[in-house]
Amino acid sequence: MILSTLAKRYKGEYALKFETKDGDKADCKISIAPVSLPDYPDVLLNLVICSGLGKEPLLLLTNLASDDDRLCVTVTKTYLMRRAH
Repeated sequence: MILSTLAKRYKGEYALKFETKDGDKADCKISIAPVSLPDYPDVLLNLVICSGLGKEPLLLLTNLASDDDRLCVTVTKTYLMRRAH
């Protein structure tokens, strides 16, 4: 499946308010979807989908696993904080 198609299926289970480097404020909607790569079908991955930062959703692939679906918010915050510096 194409990632953009998958991203459209997930509308954001969690909300995150974020201020960009330029001072712009963004209201993000974040979801998480389990995925695997064709060459590595036994490796479990999670695709974090963050809408609201730009025209296209931000897609982050992680091998972190958790029973808590809020993992997607943590992954997104970590990425955005690193990108801001």
